[in-house]
Amino acid sequence: MEINPSENVVPQNHVVVELQSNYIAQIRLSIYKIISLLLETENNELAYLLKNNLFYHLSSPSMSWKDLFLGTPFENSKLEIENVYGKDINNEVLHIKENLKLTIEYGNPLFLALENYLFKVSDVQETKIYCKTRHHADFMSLSQGIPDINATCIMNVTEYKRTKNFENLVVVGPIRMDSMSSVPSYLLRNIKWKNLVQFIWQGGQNDFSAFNNPLTNIRTILQPHLDNEIKVGLTIQKEVFTSHHFQNREQEEEPDSAIFDEFEKLKILSIDKLPAIALILNNREAIFIKPNSKIFILDRLSNDNSSLRHDLAVSYINDDLSKSYFLNIDYAALETESHRNFKANYEDIWKDVLGEQDLDELLGKLLSDGIKIKNLKDRVFSWIEYSQDIIHAPGDKENFVILLKAIKGDIIQRYNIESENFNIWIEEAWNEILMSRGEAITEGKSKHDQYHQLINDMLPESLDEIRGLLTSTSILTYELKLSSLNIPITFLPIKKIMLGYEAPNSLINTILPINEIEIYK
Repeated sequence: MEINPSENVVPQNHVVVELQSNYIAQIRLSIYKIISLLLETENNELAYLLKNNLFYHLSSPSMSWKDLFLGTPFENSKLEIENVYGKDINNEVLHIKENLKLTIEYGNPLFLALENYLFKVSDVQETKIYCKTRHHADFMSLSQGIPDINATCIMNVTEYKRTKNFENLVVVGPIRMDSMSSVPSYLLRNIKWKNLVQFIWQGGQNDFSAFNNPLTNIRTILQPHLDNEIKVGLTIQKEVFTSHHFQNREQEEEPDSAIFDEFEKLKILSIDKLPAIALILNNREAIFIKPNSKIFILDRLSNDNSSLRHDLAVSYINDDLSKSYFLNIDYAALETESHRNFKANYEDIWKDVLGEQDLDELLGKLLSDGIKIKNLKDRVFSWIEYSQDIIHAPGDKENFVILLKAIKGDIIQRYNIESENFNIWIEEAWNEILMSRGEAITEGKSKHDQYHQLINDMLPESLDEIRGLLTSTSILTYELKLSSLNIPITFLPIKKIMLGYEAPNSLINTILPINEIEIYK
């Protein structure tokens, strides 16, 4: 990238102000816990909306974070979140709401830090603030509260070209040399500023990977491209702006909190792909699992109890697995009884009507009505199917409403529903779906934990028999027989475990030809 400093402008300082706040750190932690739980039940639309809301507040100097849940079901105080989304999500939402009160009482640390800086410099030095259009109103509200301010906003390259040389360029967020850049490249190509002042949340990192060189600071980028007579280094200064709230006076240190890199977290929120670990089963097949998954591994040659291990997949990375087996548990076969704690009154009606539709005619109507779903034909077939726990339906409400309105006439005619009450009927059918998803989150996690404990307790008694069977076959499906339950387990020879994949959620826990996994590297 070519750097062309404006005449007589020599970059001097790069000031990095790191924002630390225990209550914001707790909000970020809880948001990502909720997102993780939502993705487990493929509630991707809500997860994506929460991510967008979080990123907005991390980038905008609003007075508080009170609108964090704007546009989500969690802003509805009357919604019984535990019944709809499960106990774990409910607990995190309550935790967030308590911390949101602190942003109102003690302020948004980004607002406070920017205000503090602008008070110091704005009356004597010309300052430009780079911001995106959607944040402009918040930056204007901030600047209007500062007397004699000499600061204006820059939102695009045209405004920057019109700007004469100035003292301070203020930016919020890490510098990224890609499409997700917090600092556009035009601000660095044509330098009109002396001081770059960068406000970064704790855990935000500068990343210059686009230069194919692990550069560590902006000085390294600028120096090679400056003219010889003005080749100077930026003085890197780091400041910390702290905004903490402690519950009692005895707390002298900041409580432990996760350090985030929001852009790494963004990868996890890809609607189409999720981080994955590949278990290489043999020379022909592999299986993707989630990075935080615990798996069973059996060492065939060992005869002691430690030969069966149940641990995080990453803990096996450096182990010799050449004589080991991965235990693939058939959870679907175990779900023989309903886990619902409520009666579904609407599911039978709309699924029966949906199953009787002319498929081509229905697909055409859904597309013309604006449904936004890929592989629509396959998805319609999946919505017709019944499940013992979760109600199969479109992932978001908008698409569900389009689906039901497409078959409205048949539903009304068959079940004598008043046309004017149909919108209420749709709302109740949607709430039924949300309830099933909430139960699936909590039930699914607890059931899997129970199965794992049973296998850990009971399988060792059968290991001698299993080892004998494995001497005559490379793959073995074995049923662990208990008094009221048979757990099907397939023993698959495993060669190694590999990191660094991103795979569609639909392929997680699916055995694939080994030549297909490389495209997800």
